[in-house]
Amino acid sequence: MIDAARYAENSYFVKQREKEFKDSSIKEIICESFKEADVFTMSAKKDAIVNMGGLIGVRDKALFEKVKQANILITQDKI
Repeated sequence: MIDAARYAENSYFVKQREKEFKDSSIKEIICESFKEADVFTMSAKKDAIVNMGGLIGVRDKALFEKVKQANILITQDKI
């Protein structure tokens, strides 16, 4: 699982500070990082410059359904 807040900034730092990635593009570093995860979360308040919200990405369809159901329950509880 990846906490993807600040993913672009962190990938830039990897390019600057890690010798094996100095010739890689930021996009290549991001793709390399995310291919290792089954799930990622991102607070949109940090990199996307909005006042609320976020994103959950899930590879596995069965896990996605569980996350979706849990999110619906949480959201309905707050309405």
